[in-house]
Amino acid sequence: MSASEPPSLIVDGLRFPPMFTEENVKSAQNYRPRDDDVIVVTYPKCGTTWTQVILSLIFTQGDPEGAKKLFASSPFLEHQGSKEAETLERPCILKTHLPFGRAPWSDKAKYICVSRNPKDCCVSYFHHYKVHHSSLDFDHFFEMFIEGRVNFGDYFDYLKIWEEQRKNANILFLTYEEMKEDTKAAILKMASFLDDEKYGEALRGNGNILNDILKYSSPENTKEFISSHRHGKVDQTKLPVCKGGMKHGKFAEGMKSDSQDNEPDSTHLKGSQCNKHVGIDNILVRKAIVGDWRNQFSEEQSRRLDQKILERTIGSDFVNLHIWKKYM
Repeated sequence: MSASEPPSLIVDGLRFPPMFTEENVKSAQNYRPRDDDVIVVTYPKCGTTWTQVILSLIFTQGDPEGAKKLFASSPFLEHQGSKEAETLERPCILKTHLPFGRAPWSDKAKYICVSRNPKDCCVSYFHHYKVHHSSLDFDHFFEMFIEGRVNFGDYFDYLKIWEEQRKNANILFLTYEEMKEDTKAAILKMASFLDDEKYGEALRGNGNILNDILKYSSPENTKEFISSHRHGKVDQTKLPVCKGGMKHGKFAEGMKSDSQDNEPDSTHLKGSQCNKHVGIDNILVRKAIVGDWRNQFSEEQSRRLDQKILERTIGSDFVNLHIWKKYM
């Protein structure tokens, strides 16, 4: 790692944000999912938070206040460890950026795997990094990204190993682009995947619920989900309760880590160059658009990433390429 690059915690060869701990990472990897677990698996900046919001709204039949409480209790496994996941009342939504093989696995739990075209992912991840490393320029970050020298590793390694699991019926594969292009269809897919009789039929039979989910999962309302918990607007006394009696209001901690710790005076990242003017809602949900890479990439960078995509997917039936072609 170059001395000018942001620091990382390295656990068994994989990079993590520096405020993570090896203990929590390994706790997440060793977690044994319950049969009724719902786990969102994404590489960073691929629609994680938006997916969590949609799922929270599906579980609460479009009730925004109930969904905010459910969202606020969602553990970020490798940041917080598995203790909360083991005791949290269901339904709940677990989140991980771990690659297949290191993410906790069960044939009976349900996984929602969301990916994003690599160019938009790269740009969004750059802005994510830049919050605490304001001197980091895109040209430098592009080299980090294309060489896999970023937290959670090489995006193409991540894509490939999850893509190879398409045979598993307990994984729903979505792309950020298809979610943006037809959000209603994506919501219905998620609802049917979770439990068609309980959630799918309810949404198909009641347009008001579906419309509420669409409304409250918009980019601006997704930011409200984040900020409402961050600023204490969620009634902590009504959050889900552990079996041991402890309230779950830990999602803000996971959000802080996912933004590489949002506090300008962070003790986690002493010496880092923080952008003090960016709120956590804008870190986790920035523009929420498709095609922003065109405002950042040079022609040469676009060509190089196209070449890497070709090299990493040649000879394989990489389904996402057919979806992403028109966006890249």
